[in-house]
Amino acid sequence: MYKRPKDDSSIVVSGGRAEVAYPTFKKITEDLGITDDTINKYNKILVALDMIRYKSAGTWYYINDPNKIVRESVNFYTLFTDEETANHNLKEGIKFYKKMERNSDKIFTGSKSYKNNNKVLNGELGSIIKKEKLGTATEEDIARKNNILCSINANDEQHGIQALLDSNPNELLSSIYSGFDSEKKAEIYYKLEQELGLIDEDDDLIVDYDYYKWIMENYNKDEHTYYLNCVSKKIRDNEQSNIEEKCKLKGLQNKKKVYRNR
Repeated sequence: MYKRPKDDSSIVVSGGRAEVAYPTFKKITEDLGITDDTINKYNKILVALDMIRYKSAGTWYYINDPNKIVRESVNFYTLFTDEETANHNLKEGIKFYKKMERNSDKIFTGSKSYKNNNKVLNGELGSIIKKEKLGTATEEDIARKNNILCSINANDEQHGIQALLDSNPNELLSSIYSGFDSEKKAEIYYKLEQELGLIDEDDDLIVDYDYYKWIMENYNKDEHTYYLNCVSKKIRDNEQSNIEEKCKLKGLQNKKKVYRNR
């Protein structure tokens, strides 16, 4: 948790960076080996002892999710000194969090109450799976099933990459992050673009941009070889297409020469 210098005046008076932390329940579980129920239990005890205050950033859904599946935000925590300072820290911390680049692909609903809205979708999904087993599922059914699964199992990093590429057309991720002064991420994606063979020695894109987007939005390091092969095949196909186009053009030119000679 960030702590302001001791000689700094109150955040309520002077403003500045909020004294908050916002670890996910998953992170707390990994660090302490306790369940969600236990985390909730001790959060309430710590509040009752006037040691902390905490508040949720509210519910949200992905901009690109056609099903608008609502998810819970992380809790924000601050050490307790007095109610005014604690409330101000939480308010400013959440406000800053919502504006972070990592959340540019999210729509915050403004609601603090979370209600699982997947029942209808799960019912529809179950119905399609049943059709599949009976062999009566149509192509539309399968497409809808995949659409629902993508929403339910949405990957936060994947949606973030998609939002970045959509808002920075024709730019590479390495270039986008470099523009954000995120040099570490810029270096990671530059190395990946090189390893996958997406760029040449002059750092120019070898494949078309739509294909680049598909690779970067779906890339999984556990399937690195698969995506490497995909790029290699795409480049070979492009080269073959260029050769065929040149041959076709040359053939037309030869026909014109024959016709003129007549």
